[in-house]
Amino acid sequence: MPRIAILKPDDLGDLVLSVPAIRQIARACPDATLLCSPYTRSLAAFLFPGMPLMEIRLPHLVKSGEKPPPPDFPGGFDLLVSLRNDPYIGPWLLGRVRIPYLLPDEDRETHETVNQMRIVSQIAGRYSRSANFGLGRKFGYNPDPARVGLCVSAGFSANKWPAEFWIRLGRMLERKGREVFVLGGPREFGEIELIRAALNLSETRRIIGSADFQAFEEQVTGLDLVIATDSGTAHLCSLSTPVLSIFGPSPYRRFAPFGAHNRVLTRDLSCSPCTQFDRHVLNLCVSRECIDTILPVAVFEAIWLPPGSPGVEPRGYGNLKLVRGVSHLRSGTA
Repeated sequence: MPRIAILKPDDLGDLVLSVPAIRQIARACPDATLLCSPYTRSLAAFLFPGMPLMEIRLPHLVKSGEKPPPPDFPGGFDLLVSLRNDPYIGPWLLGRVRIPYLLPDEDRETHETVNQMRIVSQIAGRYSRSANFGLGRKFGYNPDPARVGLCVSAGFSANKWPAEFWIRLGRMLERKGREVFVLGGPREFGEIELIRAALNLSETRRIIGSADFQAFEEQVTGLDLVIATDSGTAHLCSLSTPVLSIFGPSPYRRFAPFGAHNRVLTRDLSCSPCTQFDRHVLNLCVSRECIDTILPVAVFEAIWLPPGSPGVEPRGYGNLKLVRGVSHLRSGTA
């Protein structure tokens, strides 16, 4: 059996989207090794217990300001399966990898789990993405959620929804008699506390992610719905809870949280997706209309639409649209 290395060197949310592919490779090749970022190693250990892990840092994915040199590819493997493709990965593979490798398409119109399945199925057989995803809990969209989490994390600054909008949405939910929780990662602690204070929520309504992913998952499992912008925390929530995503500049067709029950609210402007993080290209957008013009009332209305109702363009909100099951729309597979 070939010795397989799985390359997944990016962030938390990207690792979550790769769960179906990694589990399928591990099933076909139990000795496969996952090459992941130091930042995601603890999550990888939680999601894939017992799987061999190696840390790797690619310079273009380091956001801390450091400039590590491009790493040499570790020896001892017969095949590399890269679960990421971008303009920098390809040249690195060509220059430093001396074994055969598989690379997914960089297709923004197709969900990431489908792009990965196209290459993984070549070596590990066909599989159900849905069966390989999650943490063992079955759940679907609840059109009348009683406990709603507001996830204020944002993978990039361009993805952020204004704190004022989160507060207004929280007040609408409270007037409807819903329990509101505010959640995010350690970097969002200040913003979470601001929103929690404005809504007069107790500390028990605050959920802060940490390296203890089991504890975070147990807290999120108690929610009926999470409303989130594009972020790693949103993808973590999708492992055990339905997610209504507010998408601005991100390519939602490719990176929406996985699950046929999830929903995306987006303006899908002609300029979207735009540059969010790049080592050489600056995002000079100052209007942020793709995210700042998605109003709290539109998000509130989108919550209550029945799961089976057709796509909707809420009255008075221009070209805003609600899309259901983004990860399954164009795939033809589970």
